[in-house]
Amino acid sequence: EFHEALADLRAARRPIVVTHENPDGDALGSLIATQGILEAIGKDCEMFIDARDLPLPQEYSFFPLRNLICEPPADFRDRTIVFLDCGNLSRNPAQEFGAPGVHIVNIDHHHDNTRFGTVNLVEPGASCTAEIVWTLMHALGVRPTRTVADALYVGLITDTGRFMYENTGRQAHLMAADLIDAGVD
Repeated sequence: EFHEALADLRAARRPIVVTHENPDGDALGSLIATQGILEAIGKDCEMFIDARDLPLPQEYSFFPLRNLICEPPADFRDRTIVFLDCGNLSRNPAQEFGAPGVHIVNIDHHHDNTRFGTVNLVEPGASCTAEIVWTLMHALGVRPTRTVADALYVGLITDTGRFMYENTGRQAHLMAADLIDAGVD
């Protein structure tokens, strides 16, 4: 799954990153970080957030929303749709993205993920989806910008309850240390 997802991200044509409705810190952090990572490897990447989920809650208002779209583009069937932190297709308000034949890379940490993607990178042992994105980032040879590091850190602290939940393991702390080295305050 990991190497297949990595290959798909490298080959992605004009990817669109999406997440679930009413996005939380892990969803938004993974979304923004993945967009930045894909742009770092030369991809023209758009971010989809449904207009009903905007504006973002105040605590996430610092996130940059570059190349934001609120409607699926007409050519979405010809593009790679990267779902992040989304356990099933019904949790995304743009049901068009789940149409037959759409190429989907599904990246998630929820054990009950329905594995709806063309490629499914579902790691229930990960503390958060941002942790999986962080691992992919390193495998792609990308050094995080401050924006990517901040986004990944928000995902990490959200889904580990600031390192207090039982899903907080060694990998979560290694990730935190790496992101602090990248400039996270």
